[in-house]
Amino acid sequence: MASGCASHEGVRRAFVQEWLETISGSDGTWENYERIWRLHVLPQLGRKLLSQVTAADIERLYNLWRTQGAEPNTIESRRIALSSAFTRAARHKRIATNPAKEALAPEHHIVPVDERALPSLEEVSAIAESIGPRLGPAIGMMASCGLRIGETLGLSSQDFDTDMLRLRRQVVRTARGGRYAARYAPLKHRKEGEWRDVPLPEPAFSLAPYFPILSESGTIPYPDLLRKSWNRAIRRLGMRPCTPHDLRHKWATVTLTNGVSIHEVSRWLGHRSIKVTVDRYGHLTQDGRERCRQVVSAVYADHLPAGSGQPVLAQDPALSRRRVEGPVDVADPTRAALDLAVGVLALGAQPDVLPLPPLVDVADRGVVGGSGVVGDDVAVPGETDDGHQVS
Repeated sequence: MASGCASHEGVRRAFVQEWLETISGSDGTWENYERIWRLHVLPQLGRKLLSQVTAADIERLYNLWRTQGAEPNTIESRRIALSSAFTRAARHKRIATNPAKEALAPEHHIVPVDERALPSLEEVSAIAESIGPRLGPAIGMMASCGLRIGETLGLSSQDFDTDMLRLRRQVVRTARGGRYAARYAPLKHRKEGEWRDVPLPEPAFSLAPYFPILSESGTIPYPDLLRKSWNRAIRRLGMRPCTPHDLRHKWATVTLTNGVSIHEVSRWLGHRSIKVTVDRYGHLTQDGRERCRQVVSAVYADHLPAGSGQPVLAQDPALSRRRVEGPVDVADPTRAALDLAVGVLALGAQPDVLPLPPLVDVADRGVVGGSGVVGDDVAVPGETDDGHQVS
């Protein structure tokens, strides 16, 4: 029985390694897929033959990841790696169907970053000191420039300019062609020879002599080395759990809450699309609405036509009696917004002299800025005419 289990294990591991060797993406993609299978899939499915894995097994795996605290976008990344391997097995007739495609896919949405759960600047400094002189400078660069782990370990002193940091490479862990090894590779979402510039804070310029970071034996360190050292420092300090990637979130939080353009932040973070940045950090730029109002008010102040005569709505006695009194009914925010507009227009007076109750910001309730339309027709926010949800 023991030899049978070992045989099953060997067949499965051999297949995963074979599949990894066929991946045509970047080295960063290979490293990510390898880590997902090694850390999150094989420990749970390792005792099964490929043909024994069912859709129910995959769904239980999703539930396990969810109970372990994995975010929906993390589970989606793992699902993609899982399905890719089983797709190849099905294509080569090793299994009849792909169980990952048959399984009920987990809910997938990008979770906004909770800025209140990120480490404080004092905690970041404590981690950098506790982690030691070799990796401490890496913590400083990740915190002050929003870098990924691999990008930080790929830095050299030549990448530092007076006010700009030029990222040219990242460190990834691969096993192509034999043993596992750390090596330099193109940046994520970049091809060989492409680079990305990030503003360099003045204090961070002094860290240039500490790069590149090498192991005690003079070799390129694995990204996992920094993760493990980080976790040990967290335990020594008795801090709440957090990850090195939270330093990247911290940088985005600091820049956006202090008025830096989200388009620039997205470019400096190296996101493939600004949609990723908006989904993760858009809630940190809520002052943009007030800035927009002020800018448009200043530009159009002397150019909007001045009204004359009675508003059309006031000609209808029934409409002229409509006023907004008491709390605004937000059960139907679209109706509340229209009631407020009709009440103001019907009275034909300046808003600041109307005996109206305090305004309710219905914009936050899906009327302004949502997909609802106020015009000749009123559409239900978030739905098309046939009732389908839109995003």
